[in-house]
Amino acid sequence: MSILVAAILFLFAFTLIDELIVRFVQIEPWFLINYGAQIIGNVLTSPYPLHQTTTTGIGFRDQPVTTTTFYATIPEGLAIMGIYFAITAVLGLILFERKEFN
Repeated sequence: MSILVAAILFLFAFTLIDELIVRFVQIEPWFLINYGAQIIGNVLTSPYPLHQTTTTGIGFRDQPVTTTTFYATIPEGLAIMGIYFAITAVLGLILFERKEFN
């Protein structure tokens, strides 16, 4: 059951939240593990990608539509993944130490 929940979170929930936040709110999603995990593929890209802002089309009231593509830096991505690891390790230990699991 836990593997299924984790798979659903990684495949659907985090990706959906990432897309909604980046498209509509236009803030850097530094609190999502998907954003930090981008460094795995980006480290092979030369030069390392920077944030990109593009203006496409005409939106509401003839205003241009501006979208920003965010890329995590290597230290930032490592910090995000490390924090997720630490939090889930502590929560897993707390759940394991409960009486119901002994």
